[in-house]
Amino acid sequence: MGCVGGAIFIYDGDCAFCTSCARFAQRRVPTAAAIEPWQRLDLSELGLTEAECEEAVQWVEPGRAPLAGPDAIAAL
Repeated sequence: MGCVGGAIFIYDGDCAFCTSCARFAQRRVPTAAAIEPWQRLDLSELGLTEAECEEAVQWVEPGRAPLAGPDAIAAL
């Protein structure tokens, strides 16, 4: 899965806290964005590295620079 045609919020699927927060967001945050663990994505296609995704959540939206950490959460 990528962000073809839409935004994607990327979290660490190996982190229990991140996964719990992502599940909460999927249930409670009204968004059209995909919410996916980085381990299931082609990061190079999204312009990200594993190190970036291990350090902070990411927001990728076509035509815009990726956002990380609190900026990614705010974009979601």
